[in-house]
Amino acid sequence: MSEVLYEIDNLTKYFKIRPKLFSGEKKVIHAVDKVSFSILKGETFGLVGESGCGKSTLSRTILRLEKADSGSVLYKGTDILSMDQKELRSHRKKLRMVFQQPYDSLNPRESVKDIISAPLRLHTQMGSQEREKEVLRLMDLVGLSARYINRYPHEFSGGQRQRIGIARAIAADPELIICDEPVSALDVSIQSQVLNLLKGIQKEFGLTYMFISHNLAVVKHMSDRIGVMYLGKLIEIAPKGSLYLRPLHPYTQLLMSAIPEVKVKNPSGYRPITGELPNPSDPPKGCRLCGRCPYEFERCRESSPELKEVEPGHLVACFLHPGKEETSNG
Repeated sequence: MSEVLYEIDNLTKYFKIRPKLFSGEKKVIHAVDKVSFSILKGETFGLVGESGCGKSTLSRTILRLEKADSGSVLYKGTDILSMDQKELRSHRKKLRMVFQQPYDSLNPRESVKDIISAPLRLHTQMGSQEREKEVLRLMDLVGLSARYINRYPHEFSGGQRQRIGIARAIAADPELIICDEPVSALDVSIQSQVLNLLKGIQKEFGLTYMFISHNLAVVKHMSDRIGVMYLGKLIEIAPKGSLYLRPLHPYTQLLMSAIPEVKVKNPSGYRPITGELPNPSDPPKGCRLCGRCPYEFERCRESSPELKEVEPGHLVACFLHPGKEETSNG
């Protein structure tokens, strides 16, 4: 068994919407709704789902960029969410992020040298000359020429800016890097270069990734295990091979069917999901997919299924697939 690096347990984040004048009570968006999963040391845990399903909010809550309403994020048994500011500041060097928009995540008033050396100033005892030497090493590692060290973000292309962001993320020797749609804002011709760079850095330094994307082909290329989110809930978790060969949840099957090269094993025949994504401030009472799922029955409309293991390492939140305990009990 691999070592569990981070354990997310029942993590919840709701957003209250201020009502319009005379429109009644406040509504609540269930952005992250009692989400639980683990991230193993050295793996890439992929997270997929449609825009607005809560992927980015989940990552920001884990990082404490958003305040969780309930739940815990355990790092080797210590809850990050209960750390005071001093403890959190010390922990931040272990937990870094590569953002979706490389230009927005870089300070336009700082040079490459200032941007990459920031974690070194905060989390190491390096002197100025030693920091500059380390910045040059990191720039070379991500494929940036040393002559760019005093340039500013606006002088670079999108791919180069993302390389700067990656160099900043790996400075100060982190353990987990959360990659939130790291290539979605880049040209297609550049995306594979950045993805291969991330994989190469992971292999060289033994890093752990949480990789977020709505692109299933990209997630397949990067991930070892994958979680599928829908309206704030994790509905399926499985090793990459199991998920792509035999997706169990109807929503996962819908996502897979959108990729022409993925062949879903479905002897009973695929029945497509219809309808529009519900309003996240007013989700269905039972299963989040109710109203769209062609397989739904009365139990789906009355209660929400929990994530249960149906095959070794393959978890799904769907009443169509009873857990191993339920199967053994009859």
